[in-house]
Amino acid sequence: MRSGAAPERQVAFATHAARFGVKPWRLQAWLGHSTITMTMRYVHHVDDYHRPIPAEVPVAGASVMDPDQRVITMLEAQSSLGRGNTMATAPLSLTQIQRSP
Repeated sequence: MRSGAAPERQVAFATHAARFGVKPWRLQAWLGHSTITMTMRYVHHVDDYHRPIPAEVPVAGASVMDPDQRVITMLEAQSSLGRGNTMATAPLSLTQIQRSP
């Protein structure tokens, strides 16, 4: 990860990389953390806030043999899908809220 990257971008990168299977020690090296404890904060986010990975993401990385490049390809695919979970972030009308179970 580029030195001096914005903290929110570093968190997003690390969390998504952990979701895609990057081992904590590899993530530690990428982020330049001095201790594994710092890195484990991102790994714990994955467990606490698990959301399904869109089907397009693993497909994008399926043909890439190098594990590091595979994760980068998957991260690029994730970013091309747009930000966040639209179901959770889209504003709801009063009618939609009333129809919710």
